[in-house]
Amino acid sequence: MNICLLNSFKNAVEINVQKRIDCKQIISFYKTDFQRSSYSCWSCKKNLNELETKSQFCPCDKKVILPPNNNISYFEIFNINMDYRIDMTELTKKFRQNMRKLHPDLFTMKSDVEKKYSADQSSLINKAYDVLKNPIKRGEYLLNLIEPKHASEIIEFHESDSEKKQILMEILELNEIIDEIKLPKEVAELAQRLEEIMKPFEDDLEKAFNSKDYNQAYSVISKMKYFKNVEERIKDLQLKFNIENS
Repeated sequence: MNICLLNSFKNAVEINVQKRIDCKQIISFYKTDFQRSSYSCWSCKKNLNELETKSQFCPCDKKVILPPNNNISYFEIFNINMDYRIDMTELTKKFRQNMRKLHPDLFTMKSDVEKKYSADQSSLINKAYDVLKNPIKRGEYLLNLIEPKHASEIIEFHESDSEKKQILMEILELNEIIDEIKLPKEVAELAQRLEEIMKPFEDDLEKAFNSKDYNQAYSVISKMKYFKNVEERIKDLQLKFNIENS
C-alpha cells in the first residue's frame, strides 16, 4: 500500500477515535437529512409540514402535484372518519372529486414528473376506494390499522355446525342461481339479495368495532369471507352485462 495513503488512513482513524465519532450519529444525520428532503416540494422546494404532505398538491403558488404519501390512511385520503360504517354516497362523491383533479388524462401536457405523480396518485385513490367500498376489505383494512400485528392474518373461527351448514347452504343456492342467469335483471336481483344476506354481518361487524371487541370482528369477517366467491361471480356477471357496479 502507498505509504502516504497508509499514513493518511492512520491519521483519519486517530482523529475519529479522539473525537469519538459515533457511526449511529452519522447514519442518523443522513437519515434525518433524507427524511427532511422528502418533505420538500419537488418543484418549488418549499418545506412541507406533515399535514401538507398529505395533500395532493403543493400549497405554493404553482399548485404542482405532489407524490402520494404512503403513510396516509385510506380514510384520510377521502377525509372521512376512521369507522367501519361509512356513507357510501359521500365516499363515491369524494372519489369522483379526487379523480376530476388527478386523472392522468389531465396531465398529458405536463412534465414527466407530473405525469408519474398523477398516475401514482390516481392508483392510490382507486385502491383506497376499492377497499373502502367493500364491506369485507374495509373490515380487514380497519383491523390492520387498529391491530397491525395481525396485518397478514384473519383468524379462522370455528362456527357451530348449524351456523356453518346454513352459510354453506346459502352459498350453494346462490351459485346455482348464478349458473342459470341469462338476463341483466336477474343479476341486479341477485346482487340485491347478496346485500341483504351480508347486511346482518355488517351490522355485527360495526357493533364489534364500536365496542372494540376485535376478536368478534375477526369472527364476523371470517364468516363474511365465505361469500367472497359469490361476490366475485356476481361482479363478473355485471361486467358481462355492462351493469355499473358502484
